[in-house]
Amino acid sequence: MNYWIKQFPFKGTWIRIALTKLLLIIVIMVSIPAIGQQAAKKVTGSFTETPLQQVFASIEQQTGYVINYSREEVNSATLVTVHFQQATIKEALQQALKTTRYTYVVDGYIIIIKARVKTQPLNNNGTFTGQVLDEESGEPVVAATIKIAAQATVKGSIDGTFSIPVPAGTYMAVISCVGYDTKQVSEIVVNANETVTLTLTLKRQKGQLQGVVVTANVRKESVAGLYARQKNNAALTDGISAEQIARTPDKNIGESLKRISGISTVENKYVVVRGLSERYNGAVLNGQLMPSTELNRKNFNFDILPVNMVDNVVVIKTLTPDRGAEFGGGLIEVTTLDIPTHNFLSISAGTSINDQTTGKPFLSLKLDGREYYGSVAKSRQLFGKLNWKTGYDAAAVYNAKSNDPTLFTNDWGITSMKAPVSQNYQLSLGKVWHTKDQSELGLLAAGSYRNTLNRQKLNTGRDGWSAASDGGGAAQENLFGADARNYDFSTNIAGMLGLGYRNQHQLISFQSLFIRTLNQQLALVYDGTTDGGNQWGMYDNTTQTTLLQNQLKGEYKIGTKGIKINWLGSYTWLEKQRPDNHQLVVPLVNKGALNPDSNNVTINGAGSTLFNGALRWWSRAVEKNYNWNASVQVPFTVAGTRQLFKGGYAGWSKDRKFFVLNASSLINAKGYQIPLTSAFSPEYLKSISFEKFGDSMHKIANLHALYGMLDNKLTTKLRLVWGLRAEYYNIGKVNGNIDKLEKTSGKDYSSFRNREKSWQLFPSANLTYSLNPKMNLRLAYARSIIRPDLRELSYFDEYDYELGGEYISGLVRSTILHHYDFRYEWYPAAGDIISFSAFFKKLDYPMEIYKYATNRLYSLKNAKEAQNYGIEMEARKSLAFTGIPIVKYVTLYGNFAYMDSRVKTMDLTYDNTNANKPALIEVVHEWEKRPQVGASNYTYNAGFFFDYKFLSASLVYNAVANRLFRVIERSGNTSTAAQSLYEQPVKSLDAQLAARFLKQQLEVKLNAGNLLNSFYIVYANRETPDDKGNLTNKQARYQKDTDLVDYKLAAGRTFGVTVSYTLK
Repeated sequence: MNYWIKQFPFKGTWIRIALTKLLLIIVIMVSIPAIGQQAAKKVTGSFTETPLQQVFASIEQQTGYVINYSREEVNSATLVTVHFQQATIKEALQQALKTTRYTYVVDGYIIIIKARVKTQPLNNNGTFTGQVLDEESGEPVVAATIKIAAQATVKGSIDGTFSIPVPAGTYMAVISCVGYDTKQVSEIVVNANETVTLTLTLKRQKGQLQGVVVTANVRKESVAGLYARQKNNAALTDGISAEQIARTPDKNIGESLKRISGISTVENKYVVVRGLSERYNGAVLNGQLMPSTELNRKNFNFDILPVNMVDNVVVIKTLTPDRGAEFGGGLIEVTTLDIPTHNFLSISAGTSINDQTTGKPFLSLKLDGREYYGSVAKSRQLFGKLNWKTGYDAAAVYNAKSNDPTLFTNDWGITSMKAPVSQNYQLSLGKVWHTKDQSELGLLAAGSYRNTLNRQKLNTGRDGWSAASDGGGAAQENLFGADARNYDFSTNIAGMLGLGYRNQHQLISFQSLFIRTLNQQLALVYDGTTDGGNQWGMYDNTTQTTLLQNQLKGEYKIGTKGIKINWLGSYTWLEKQRPDNHQLVVPLVNKGALNPDSNNVTINGAGSTLFNGALRWWSRAVEKNYNWNASVQVPFTVAGTRQLFKGGYAGWSKDRKFFVLNASSLINAKGYQIPLTSAFSPEYLKSISFEKFGDSMHKIANLHALYGMLDNKLTTKLRLVWGLRAEYYNIGKVNGNIDKLEKTSGKDYSSFRNREKSWQLFPSANLTYSLNPKMNLRLAYARSIIRPDLRELSYFDEYDYELGGEYISGLVRSTILHHYDFRYEWYPAAGDIISFSAFFKKLDYPMEIYKYATNRLYSLKNAKEAQNYGIEMEARKSLAFTGIPIVKYVTLYGNFAYMDSRVKTMDLTYDNTNANKPALIEVVHEWEKRPQVGASNYTYNAGFFFDYKFLSASLVYNAVANRLFRVIERSGNTSTAAQSLYEQPVKSLDAQLAARFLKQQLEVKLNAGNLLNSFYIVYANRETPDDKGNLTNKQARYQKDTDLVDYKLAAGRTFGVTVSYTLK
């Protein structure tokens, strides 16, 4: 019509408008009879997953109407399923457009298709997201179709994830994929500004002649997703999700791990799994085995990981060939937040008080403000910097400047302040861009900050301290160490950035994680004695840890047969420093004038428990860790049953540098008391000298692994996952202790280097029998290895505050483990589980730190053999079945683990038959009935959870029995377990109350920690052992007023509030 109007020779706009109206009136009047005839025509059609264009064409052909629409928007990808019989044009169009975002307008004989006008405000929308899994294997279903009625149809990505924005309402979703039965899930309630996330499952078709549609409601389907993950995992696992962590007052993952069945933690940092100490449990962060964060132990410090960046934590308790063979009690797999499926922004801020700390005097060495940003004060630098490559470099600079002691900073002075409240802040955001081909590009960013001060009551017997000679008589001296106070200042800063792209055929993501943790502990012994006489002691133990991980990983689907290629490459840079730590022990002249929180300290000399002078030391460990993995999985069919093969290559390369540099400081005694602040100034400083007591190392190690495994479905109920992993690692090549022996003696120690084969084979098998859809029986076997850390293979000799003495290196070798596991598991209802497990572990050459008799000397040594065995039980039950108001929103939870063990120790002596080529002789002792170092006999957790719409509450309890802390070296055929040190961890009772407002976008949490005011204690047992030196489990427990306290720390109760706001 516009064409004809433009042909008129009139220029004015008003004239064109008048002509347009006139022509429209004429056309309408002429067309009315024809329109009435067309509108009366009936339409018949049946279309399944058909392009909307074809449906329009059929309607046009049957009615004579012309349907106008944008070919770019309504294209071949716009699919509908519609069936109509003798329908009017209105009925046909309504049905065809029902599941799309389009509507229509009739203009005479022309039907115009246009985008549906949103009748609801933008803030009334929600999002339906999730993941589609194979019901049998638990693997993601690639490119499943998810249709949510009247809104949209999307294809899932290669990892099975999907996201659909929808107006608030209640929906039914239809999930389908080639080779699977279609499923309809009803009762999906999507609220405004909320995201509903479901794990959906599809069942493989078993040769049906026609399609089968399975129906379920949202509650049952979410449970099916839980079953798919837990029931179908080839390995035996336990874990905790971000949602569960959020219901506790835990600030870091170290605090959360103790909630998992069979797990206990040491100082909320290190993990003990199934009675095996920290060194036997690997830390895996986003698929990469992490290096040790500790300077003198093979440990990973989990308290550096903030909870807001973690999606879930899974403890793998049995091994499969696609995982590294460094496996003892378990692998703790921490997965940080992944590329999001929907947009969100979350901000939280919190604060807490401690009944022993907040508002009370808090002492520390001088702070310059950098500590609040996770960095040590500049005064702790050594000659102007901290990044020395070796201690020799720093010593050379000092020697070149004539050993001038004034080059050292004087940072001995103690400052005092009122302890402020602790604070924490967290920010997380996710952004997803959807493309026309249903691909997704995602961005994830997160950051966290935490600063905490804790003033702790301390009683210590470390370093030879005992109660003061006038502290109440012999009884007091025998039972208690010296009175002290510990001031703990810590800052944790973390940031994470993730980018990802995924579609139906591939997924690729990059993730970068940065963590900086500063921990400054100042322990002041104000009432005690060490090696005679009343004395005052200061122990400054400061660590600065930096972790940077960059990771690139991908997944690619080949063809339509289910073949997938997975690959990963990552780089981790880890640095841990002890910058300018201090130790000072001096005579206490005026005991009455010194109160526990006083910083007004005066001295008339300087000493330590190691040197004549005061001790200062610097240490630095830097590890560059490269990790790679590539695998292919190929499904195939045997006798009509789907099987799976997976094979791959993995490896890592570690470049580790480490040094310790100790300095002894002497002052000129003037015959009178000097303020500590001034005692080490040039006016009084006599000399500072570096001691030989230290070490330096640099080692590079590489590991290569090949693996193959089969996932066989032997029957409809019996599944076997088995295979073999081969690893190459030349441990003799990186053994610094053997290097030292050869260098100092000139002899041939090749027999020492060849104690272990470089190629090691690690078979494993996991058998699962499904009694019914809700019950499994599992059996598993695996062979694994725990290798000494590069640090433990080096030659070293240094002071260790945690041990309370001198720590020296020893000739150690790898531990070989054989694992046997049984488990029964039952998932009776939504979110419920009842399980029972039994395990037996045989360890060849287990490693422990031994104390040499009454000396304050410690060393890492191998025993000949150890056997660990135990049981685990877990139950989680919702009371929803009662239907009782309020009660039906309660969930009860508990787990219990009992473990026992025995150890056969040994000593190493030299066979000098060939004087130039010594050999080692193992002198094996009798069995000792005791746990291994770090192990306890039982742990248990109990929890009460209440969750109802805007309100939730939790009460959780954790307890661990006594653990063997340090074992004394055996004396002949008599066990020394009775004289060894044991520890009793904190028995924690924690609570949380949370309320949600503003359509659940605003949440306020009230947290309470350590409500029982429990304390941590290390003690020497005083029970009488049997004739072989063994104690019963009952005898080994802490007996108040009987056992000798070696170390007792009381941290007090903590109360906090956190406010968070989330936009979706």
